[in-house]
Amino acid sequence: KKRVRCITETTSGNLYVGNSAGLWKLNNQKAKLELFAPDKIDCGVSALKWDNEKKILYIGSDKGLFLFQNNKLKFIALDNDVISGTNFITGLVFDKNRNLWITTRKGLCELNPQNKKNKIYTYALLSTNQSFFAKLTCIDSTLYIGTSKTGLIEFNINKKQFSKSVDVGSDIIQDVSSDG
Repeated sequence: KKRVRCITETTSGNLYVGNSAGLWKLNNQKAKLELFAPDKIDCGVSALKWDNEKKILYIGSDKGLFLFQNNKLKFIALDNDVISGTNFITGLVFDKNRNLWITTRKGLCELNPQNKKNKIYTYALLSTNQSFFAKLTCIDSTLYIGTSKTGLIEFNINKKQFSKSVDVGSDIIQDVSSDG
C-alpha cells in the first residue's frame, strides 16, 4: 500500500505523492504526509503533472483524471464507461503545443487542456498480448512510451502514428524519462 507510484512538487513548494491508497500531500508543519481529498480521490494515483503556466495539478488516477486548480478539484472521465481501462491512467506529459498526453491501460489519450476534449489512440499489439502502456515522455514531436510486455513504443505526434522503438533489451518498461 505504501509503494510510491509518482511524486511531484509545485512551484509554491507543495509536495504531492501518489500511491495505491490515493493522493498524499506533505504537511510541512508536521513533516508528515496526509491523504489529500480522500472523499473524491478514493483510488490509486499513478501519475502527477504540474502545469506551471496555468497553476494546475493534473492527477492521473485508477478512475480518471482530476484537475486541482485554485483550491478546486475537478474530475474528467476519459471514457463514459467508468470501469473502462481508458480511465485507468498510468502517465502524463505535455507536448510542445501544451496538449496533455495520457497513457492508460487501454491506449494513449490526447487531451486539449483548453476545451477538455480528448482523442484516444490504440496500438493493436497491446491487445494481442495483454500489455498496457506504463509511463511516457515527450522529446520533440515523439512520445516514447514504456509498456508492460511490448517494450518501448514510439508515437509520432505530427503523423498520429505508432511504431515499435529500438530494442532496449527488455519488454517490460516501467518508466521513461527525458532530460527536459
